[in-house]
Parts: sequence; structure tokens; C-alpha cells
Amino acid sequence: MPAARRIAFELAGEGRVDVTQRGERVEPDARGPIRIRWIDAPSRSGGVDTTARTSSSGLAPVPYAYAASVDTASRLVFGSGACPLTADGVVAGDSFAAQATRALENLSRALGGSGAVLADVVHLRVLVASADRAHLVEAWDALAAVLGTPAPPSTLMGVAVLGYPGQLVELEAVAAVGAAGEASRRQGPVLRP
Repeated sequence: MPAARRIAFELAGEGRVDVTQRGERVEPDARGPIRIRWIDAPSRSGGVDTTARTSSSGLAPVPYAYAASVDTASRLVFGSGACPLTADGVVAGDSFAAQATRALENLSRALGGSGAVLADVVHLRVLVASADRAHLVEAWDALAAVLGTPAPPSTLMGVAVLGYPGQLVELEAVAAVGAAGEASRRQGPVLRP
């Protein structure tokens, strides 16, 4: 069984997600695409679950969801590039991991200003100023340590240069907030300022 599927059914066994196929709960031996829905859990905002992360058979096992669906009643929050800047506008950290962590903290703050939390992220784009795959992995590992598994559908890209001198990492995210304007009730990371 692919790792992503195995993880989904492990989370289902812990009561954290529902695993369904065409609206019916399925067992681990089910074939074909499955849908993963986080089970409601209290969060700081008390909102409602509006998204589902999905995995399909035949795809390589990865530590992130391949896709996410968003309820049409949700409010989408589009974040600009979250940079690893201090409150004074200085690039913080000199490693890919340190900058990824700081950028994620800043993303969390930015989302909070729109009533969202990291658990509401339905797509994450990670830009790393390097052509060395090891640097991309270093940045991703720092993010995964906070985001957990499965992380939201994500794109990890090596780029030539980013906007600030010494900047190594930048994050772009889309989040879905419940129809009532409250953050998701799914379990997930919440970074507070």
C-alpha cells in the first residue's frame, strides 16, 4: 500500500480523518481514489471544516496531499509571499531551515489577520533560492516538522533569486475559511505571534 494511503488509514484508525470513496466509508483494501476529510476538532476559532485533502492510487507515496477540495461556501484567503523577515524588515536566519521556519511564522501571522490559521491552508508554494536539491529538502523538512503529515498540497521550487538580499526562502499560500468567516476546526498547526 502506498505510504500516503497507509498514513490516511492510520489517521482514520486514530479517529482524526474519515476515508471515503463516492461518499461511503471504505476499508484499507479498497481500490481506486479515496477522499480524506479531517474530523472536526476544536481550534482557537471554533469554525467549521470546509476542505478535504485527497489521495489517488497509482501515485508515488509523498508526505503531502496531492489535492484538496474546498467547499463553495468557504472564503478563500490568498497570501502574498511570506518572507523570513523580522519586524524590522531584516532577513532572519542564514540557513534554509531557519528561514523556512521564520517565513512560516510570518505566514501564520498574515493568515491570522484574515481569520485563518495554518490548518486552513489548501495549497502551499515553497520557493527556495537554490539549484541544489539538498537545500530544497532542508527547507521542506523544517516546514514539515510544523505542518505535519499530510501537509497541504504543495509545490517545492528552486528559483534563481528572491526579493531581499540574503533571502533563501519564500512561501505563498491559499487558505479556505468556513462560511461563517471562522478558521477551520481541523486539527493542525497554529502558530501564534
